[in-house]
Amino acid sequence: VKDSSFTIGMKELMKELKEENELLVIQLREQEQLVKDVQEQKLAGDSVTSEVQTLFGRQLSALQTQRDQLQAQLDAQKAKNQTTSELLGQKTLEQETLQGQLRQLKEREQSLQKIEEENKELESRLLCVEQNIS
Repeated sequence: VKDSSFTIGMKELMKELKEENELLVIQLREQEQLVKDVQEQKLAGDSVTSEVQTLFGRQLSALQTQRDQLQAQLDAQKAKNQTTSELLGQKTLEQETLQGQLRQLKEREQSLQKIEEENKELESRLLCVEQNIS
């Protein structure tokens, strides 16, 4: 009787252990599936993150290139403006010099006209004096 109850107890214990083992196997499979799902999500997330980083890197590079081009254009424009400003200064100085020379020439012209008028008057007087002497 003892052997029989021991055998029955062992069978029940074996049955319980087998059921517990089956439950643990099911739980282990569920956990493995969860780990697999999380890994897939992480890989998908890493892939998206990697794609986003790659796209951001390309966009950043393009913006930096554009910024460099704009800076080069700005520097060229500044140099051109500086040259234009210097030329304008030179032209202004030349114009002022020419205007001064023009004023001097006009003054000389007026002086010459006065001298010519005086010369004509003197010639006229001389002619009168010569006529009076003859």
